[in-house]
Amino acid sequence: MTRILTFLGDSPENCAVAAVAMARRLAEQGRRVLWVTQNNGPLPAVLWQQPVPQVPTALTPGLWIMRLAGTALLSQKLGRGQSPRGPVPAGSAFESDPQ
Repeated sequence: MTRILTFLGDSPENCAVAAVAMARRLAEQGRRVLWVTQNNGPLPAVLWQQPVPQVPTALTPGLWIMRLAGTALLSQKLGRGQSPRGPVPAGSAFESDPQ
């Protein structure tokens, strides 16, 4: 069964530490884990002791990490003539220049 765990709290640092600990623990138990962050700061790299790439990267058997770069993802989609929700119809307001 797929599970998505989200760590929320007053301190983003404490949430990140707890998320990394949980990811490592679940991977040690044989679960497949993809740890994802949107944090572009240095904390994720410090916690994993390596840079966190923008593509899923295996650290250990069953454990992958990646960083989502929202701006880059949007730029890729919009650069291909698509809105974040799908293809842009020809002649749409999105496609034309604003008045």
